[in-house]
Amino acid sequence: TGGTHFRAKDPMAVYFEVYEPLFVEEPLNGGDNGHAQFEIRIIDAKMSAIKSDTGFRPADGFVNADSAVIPISAQIAIGKLGPGEYQVQVRAKDSAGAVTDWRSTSFTRE
Repeated sequence: TGGTHFRAKDPMAVYFEVYEPLFVEEPLNGGDNGHAQFEIRIIDAKMSAIKSDTGFRPADGFVNADSAVIPISAQIAIGKLGPGEYQVQVRAKDSAGAVTDWRSTSFTRE
């Protein structure tokens, strides 16, 4: 991360990579071979309360046909969050239905 302190009007984005093993076994042909998904949520660090959750979303628009690694970047809306400590958490699901553990990083909304 470039910084971990944000004001309400500051832009905030996340970047992470998802590995889709199916793309190694069967290279992507027209987007039909794999359907990896990702989920992003924001957690209030003190209350452990979920403030936002995208649910699983398709990663199809991020796929590079020459790679089993899917680079994902997404804007995070923090304007409606009150000042405090938060975590942004991400996880992924591959074409076979296997789900990763949550991965997280902390940030402060000033």
